[in-house]
Amino acid sequence: MPRYRLTTRAEQDYREILAFTLNTWGVEQFDTYASLIDNAIEQLVKMPRLGIRRDDICPGYYRYRIGKHYIFYRINAQILEVVRILHVKRNVSQDLFKDLDD
Repeated sequence: MPRYRLTTRAEQDYREILAFTLNTWGVEQFDTYASLIDNAIEQLVKMPRLGIRRDDICPGYYRYRIGKHYIFYRINAQILEVVRILHVKRNVSQDLFKDLDD
C-alpha cells in the first residue's frame, strides 16, 4: 500500500523541476536534487506535521521547504498526498491549487 501519492500536477511539477535541473546543472545535480525531493517526501510520510499549515490556500494543506522548492501536501486517509511542488520565489495563490485530481 503506498504511503504517499503525487497528484497529476505534482508529478508534472516534479518532472519540470528535474528537467530544468538536468539541462542547467547536469546529471550529478539532477541525481542529487531528485534524491533530496524524494527523501523529503519520505520524511514527511513519517512525520507529516513537519510542514507549516497553509489553510489560507486550502483547508488541511501543509507546506514544507526543500532546497529551492516548497512541497505542498495534505493528509488523506493515512496517505500523504503531494499536491504541488513549487519554487520558493513563485507567487503562491489559491489559483495554483484549482482543479487538482482527487
